[in-house]
Amino acid sequence: VPISDIEERFARALEKFKVPYSFQVILPTAYSLPGESKELDFIVGDTPVEIDGYIGHHQAEDKSKDILKDALVFSVLQRYGYKPVIRIKWFDLETQADADSLVRERFV
Repeated sequence: VPISDIEERFARALEKFKVPYSFQVILPTAYSLPGESKELDFIVGDTPVEIDGYIGHHQAEDKSKDILKDALVFSVLQRYGYKPVIRIKWFDLETQADADSLVRERFV
C-alpha cells in the first residue's frame, strides 16, 4: 500500500528525531480469517500507531470499526509488552511542522 501524505510527514518527523519505528506492520489476530490480518500503520517503540485520514475515520461507523480493530490488535500485542494503540488524526499532521511538534511531544 502506498504511503499517504500524512503518514509520510509522520515518518519524516520520526526520522528527524531519530525515533526507531516500523511501517505497515502486518499482524494476524486471533479473530482473523485464514489469509486475513490487520495492518498497523506504525509501531513506534512499544506503541502501535494508526494514522487516521479524513476519509474512512470520521463517521460514527468508521470509529466503531477502528475501536474494534484496536482492541483486536492490542489483544495480541499486550502479551509482548506493547501499549494500547494510539490514533493520530489527519488534522494533527497537516504540515511537516505539525508532525515534528507531535513527534517531539509524544515520542522524544
